[in-house]
Amino acid sequence: MMSEQNQLVIVDPALMTKSGHHSALADQVVKGSLGRFPPNTAVSYIVHRDLNFDIEKNLIESNINLIRHFDLDFYYIFEKNVSLLESSEYIFELCNQYTECFLKFKDTNVTYFHPSMSWEHALALALALFQMKANNRIKHVVCLMFNPGIDYRGVCYDSDLSIKYQIALKSLMEAECIEIYVTDFESQLSYSNLLFKESFEIHPSYVVDLNSSKEICLQSDRYIILYLGEAKLEKGFDKLPDLLLELLKNSRLHSTFYIQYTDDWGGSEIKEIVSKIKSIEKKYSNVVVDGCYIDDDAMTSLLLSAQCVFFNYDEEIYKNKSSGLLWKACAADAPVVLFNDRSWLYRESSRLKATVFMFGEAFSEELNKPQKFISCNDDIYGRTIFGDFIFWLKNRLF
Repeated sequence: MMSEQNQLVIVDPALMTKSGHHSALADQVVKGSLGRFPPNTAVSYIVHRDLNFDIEKNLIESNINLIRHFDLDFYYIFEKNVSLLESSEYIFELCNQYTECFLKFKDTNVTYFHPSMSWEHALALALALFQMKANNRIKHVVCLMFNPGIDYRGVCYDSDLSIKYQIALKSLMEAECIEIYVTDFESQLSYSNLLFKESFEIHPSYVVDLNSSKEICLQSDRYIILYLGEAKLEKGFDKLPDLLLELLKNSRLHSTFYIQYTDDWGGSEIKEIVSKIKSIEKKYSNVVVDGCYIDDDAMTSLLLSAQCVFFNYDEEIYKNKSSGLLWKACAADAPVVLFNDRSWLYRESSRLKATVFMFGEAFSEELNKPQKFISCNDDIYGRTIFGDFIFWLKNRLF
């Protein structure tokens, strides 16, 4: 007798462009569709209507049922000081769009996977589930990634934000079909403090794929990597011209400096910075600037062979904010260069026992004297973060 078919439905209203953690998840699901999900499992992906064509092509060619559905900006309210009343129209429209996509899969064994939910999406999802009849053949797996206004010490630094997360998540947790997971050690502490809950389980990072990295060829060049990914000011993209010139003046550094970026939104400020770094590239043979998208395997290859990777991220913004690139660098055992010891980046590097250089006047000498963390944590945390995400997701199926 054939077993009943299960449905895995990834619901990602933010999947549009080929950058960031939303795109990284799509890459993992594409790889997972190649014989790693059970044969009786159908995989669907519900995304934004403005999805990038290349992502669409990869998903369809992997026999994944692609549904362009959402038309709201996932980050419309995110990190904005907007009241519940002011956000109500957005949340109710989002609730309707969640409800519409769930109706496509009624009367079957369905596991919905929701990556990186913010408070407004959690509240919209809670309202959608409240409107629908309870069904014991449906499960929603929710991952919490964004900080809810409580830091890793349990100190509330944004009471308005924490109240919004409390309201949304308590509403969501009333649904019997919900399983909630968090992305890392600090989010585990923050959400546990927020909801007075003993602990949430940490899920493996979906931006890291150690299974495929075993088959990736190393780069012949060992670059000092100054930037990888979407061009963002908060990640220090605007500081690259001055940083690059400073490093080039250092005669002790006989290395090639590598910058890779994508610019999906075409802002004038980013274009001006790109012009500056490209003019530097023309003058120096040991500077490589790549303005094209690189896939996950190519990025992993770069990180596996990197001399070191710079993280000149905004100290205040990343005080309690995580970075997928840091996880990828640590998973590849690439030494990381940090500019302060007061951010999540430094604390997470410690937990993952990374090799860290602190940037300063003596940086060239520090290259030979890295700080190798001896963490109070054992290897369990690293094995959790860098675990097999597809295997984990497969075990969450209905």
